[in-house]
Amino acid sequence: MKSSFLSLASHELRTPLTTILSGAEFLQSQTEGMLGENERRALDVIMRGSLRLNHIVDDLLEAARLEAKTLYMAQETFNPLPMINELLSDVRPSCEIRKLHLELQEFPDDAVIRGDVHHLKRAFGRLLENAMKFTPEGGLVQLAGRTLQQAEASALTKQLRAFSESFFDGALTESYLQISISDSGIGLGKEDQVRIFDKFQEVGDISGHSTSQARFGGKGVGLGLALVKGIVETHEGLVWVESAGPSQGSCFSVLLPLASHHEGRYVLG
Repeated sequence: MKSSFLSLASHELRTPLTTILSGAEFLQSQTEGMLGENERRALDVIMRGSLRLNHIVDDLLEAARLEAKTLYMAQETFNPLPMINELLSDVRPSCEIRKLHLELQEFPDDAVIRGDVHHLKRAFGRLLENAMKFTPEGGLVQLAGRTLQQAEASALTKQLRAFSESFFDGALTESYLQISISDSGIGLGKEDQVRIFDKFQEVGDISGHSTSQARFGGKGVGLGLALVKGIVETHEGLVWVESAGPSQGSCFSVLLPLASHHEGRYVLG
């Protein structure tokens, strides 16, 4: 039922939403300097609400395409460190506003992975946004990377099988890159750590939902982590979360296969 809803809702909402956005943009362009303060404020509210809804519809469409395996994925061989540095630069102003400390810890500068730079950057951006949203003012958000050999990845089977049985059922590659984003935020109970990667799942009361993508504790429609999981698994990877419990912070980690040395030249991320 969730899959059917994703496909139907995303396509049926797209047409009327496009009409609303086009009409609001036309009004803004044609009435500049003609509207009073209240009218301008009302038009701004329509634009902001429409753009927020547009983001939700984009997420619904992406989830539906992942489900149907029709989302295009480029196959580039690249060093992910420039991509990570770009992401940190993008979110640093928001961290400064929220008085959050953002740190890049150790990260291998010679790691090479294979996949779609655009979709992976969006996936890690969602994880960073998630860490920022659920960390109170003055808190800490850290990003780190390390390489794991096949034996080290295999040793995680018992601990992480609940997050993806298919990952451990397949043949593991020679080596992996683990990228972890940890925070000093609200943390997670053990019972929530697997289910938050399911579509439309959010921790806590639905009354806590908000249209804000940045304010502390603001929640969405429950697609962000499901999209991260879908993108990572499309890259033959694994995503999981660790937390000692409520108020103990969280650490989201992604495991991606390292490209083999014979795959040739690579592009910068």
